[in-house]
Amino acid sequence: MRLAVIVTLVVLVCAACSADQSTPTEQSTPTEPPSTTTTTTAPTTTVAPPTTVTTTNSPSQDVSSSAVRASLGCGTAQVEPGDYKKVNEANGASQNYWTVVPDSYSSDTPSPVYLFLAAGGGDAYQNYAAWRPLIGDPVGLFVVADTHTSAQSKVETYVGLLEQIGSDYCIDLDHIHIIANSSSAGLGARLMCQMPETFASFADSLGSFRNLGSCEPTPKPLIAMTGDFDRASVGSSVTTWAAINECDPDPEAEDLGSGITRLTYQGCAADVVLYDFEGMGHQFAAAECTGPAGRYCAEYEDFDSFEVWEAFFAEHPLP
Repeated sequence: MRLAVIVTLVVLVCAACSADQSTPTEQSTPTEPPSTTTTTTAPTTTVAPPTTVTTTNSPSQDVSSSAVRASLGCGTAQVEPGDYKKVNEANGASQNYWTVVPDSYSSDTPSPVYLFLAAGGGDAYQNYAAWRPLIGDPVGLFVVADTHTSAQSKVETYVGLLEQIGSDYCIDLDHIHIIANSSSAGLGARLMCQMPETFASFADSLGSFRNLGSCEPTPKPLIAMTGDFDRASVGSSVTTWAAINECDPDPEAEDLGSGITRLTYQGCAADVVLYDFEGMGHQFAAAECTGPAGRYCAEYEDFDSFEVWEAFFAEHPLP
């Protein structure tokens, strides 16, 4: 199923421890990155202007009979399902990124975006190759972006990246979510803090994110996961986030079986949920561990992290 999230963690752990789309390339098992044509997107202060449309019975996002803020890519030529590599040149970052376009994608239906921030060495291809066998066919566009240079951690870089994605694809501007794993968690938290009107919610796995920089934090939805190895640092980060979200200090604990405890904070201005896995190390939880990162994930028969993230994202659009 969707072990993509697991694989990314794996790649991160391994690394930490040891385009102009003229001819899009589709890959099921990547070996060498396909040739890339660079597309330049000038950075601005806001993501491309939205177009409000009314969508019913969307195959990508449950937005029945509701108005959706659609990107400029809606209503343009259909992009076939597949995996595409491009380059974002905003802010001089020269940021490689991979986009997995699901089978359900339609240029007439705004799709959610899951922006995965490459961990470990920050290389998008390495993270993409590791996660790809695990995510299967995602509900939304799964985007893996380089994070290994200082320019690739700037707000302007991500403004340009999202403008380019919104121009190339039909996306739902109220459903752009961040996934961070291990070493990329700090960047994910800072982007959430610095771009609260762009990113709807934040999913963290195994990473500490207490340092939000100089921005003034606002309540934003958070779903986090941890095992034995990262419990102290992730737990402390979640506690800090819960305080920002004005939650009651003591979460409600629910035993899900198999050593999994779900901690749900109450009275929050924005939801905060932490999944704690007893006996799990610096790993990612999935229903099936497969692919190059399989040995770094932990199998749970009735739990798949990526599926849980997708469900959380669907319930947490921008307000």
